[in-house]
Amino acid sequence: MQICVAVGEKSINKLFMLISNAEFQADLIEFRLDYLEALDYGELEKLLEKMKLPVIFTVRRKNEGGKFKGSEEDRFKTLNNLIDLRPDFIDIELSSPFLNEDLVDSAKKVGVKIIGSYHSFQDTPPTHVLLKKIDMAYRLGIDVVKIVTYAKEIEDNLIILSLHSAAEKYLREMEIVTFCMGENGLISRVLCPLFGSKFTFASFGANVTAPGQISIQKMRRIQKLISE
Repeated sequence: MQICVAVGEKSINKLFMLISNAEFQADLIEFRLDYLEALDYGELEKLLEKMKLPVIFTVRRKNEGGKFKGSEEDRFKTLNNLIDLRPDFIDIELSSPFLNEDLVDSAKKVGVKIIGSYHSFQDTPPTHVLLKKIDMAYRLGIDVVKIVTYAKEIEDNLIILSLHSAAEKYLREMEIVTFCMGENGLISRVLCPLFGSKFTFASFGANVTAPGQISIQKMRRIQKLISE
């Protein structure tokens, strides 16, 4: 079961300091670049050169839990510059006006996979609503669709964990990452890889980037208990 560590820091120097320890424990690393006070593409290129694991670059906008302070036009330019650096994945919200087939195709041409993400921080919508998001990602030719919702009730985990089965016809050509946020969503964070999720997310120590995120150390311990 693969675990992606999400890392958000204000400076690139701190990201460099975290790499070796994070790589030792994780299967992938997501760099939340919206946390950075300044983007230095030269330094990010050096960061990629040092990486031994697959890398996800994310520049999350505020209404989906991010910290990016610029306009959507600025973010579009930033994401295009990041694609030129050729990380393994770029995560872009499905609601972004600039996420289209042309952008997906241009990323694929340089070997960058697009993760199309949807976040609901208030609740877990019903399955038919989430399937519309997956259908949108499929029509755009996206490589991985990421559906993350907030679990108000324990039962919300059942919607998310059954989503892979409900979306089976789409997932012959596209992979999925799906789990719930919040204290009640811990079950789905741990179990989602067993239900078809490409990977799950964990934090590196106290570096939490989403509600209910647990440390990779704790996630590994739980998964070990499950597998025994």
